Amino acid sequence: MPRALGSVTLVSPLISDGVEVIPDGTELIVQIGELSDSGAVSLNVVAMVLPGSNEIADISIPAGALEILAVDGGYPVARAEQSSEQQLQAIDRQQALLGAMGAVGDYLNRPQRETSVVSIGGSSNSREYGVGSLWGSLLSGAANEMLRSRASRLEVEAEKLTSRPTIWSIESGRQLQLFVTQEIAL
Repeated sequence: MPRALGSVTLVSPLISDGVEVIPDGTELIVQIGELSDSGAVSLNVVAMVLPGSNEIADISIPAGALEILAVDGGYPVARAEQSSEQQLQAIDRQQALLGAMGAVGDYLNRPQRETSVVSIGGSSNSREYGVGSLWGSLLSGAANEMLRSRASRLEVEAEKLTSRPTIWSIESGRQLQLFVTQEIAL
């Protein structure tokens, strides 16, 4: 699978022996290298766009010649976009709301009195209901039926969401450092 591309813009020029080698405003086209489970990512510079040119400069950049690191000297850390997690939480909230509505409906239509008698000759149960609640019946019936009908669909949807690959991103504006690790012919 091809690796994702992005860009890093220089906010100050790259200077070598007192001479500006790469001007500020240059866009370095980077390709995602290795990504750790914690989000630490190596960025490989594959090309550059000089300011005002709007074209990728035809410069051969050897692999690993330019290192982009975080300000602290380590690899930049990408953040996992939890789009799947947010959708799963929305599904859970919907189910919880429907369950609560069903429970309220059941509560409004509960028996006022329930008696159970157990004797040697058998047992008897007696329930005494008061005036039924129309709203309770509607809530109980609708919410409980929706829960039953949605259960299998939501299970399939949740499986799809959990199998999605995680999307990693480094937020725009993050301060990074550029290191030259070997000679590059410009």
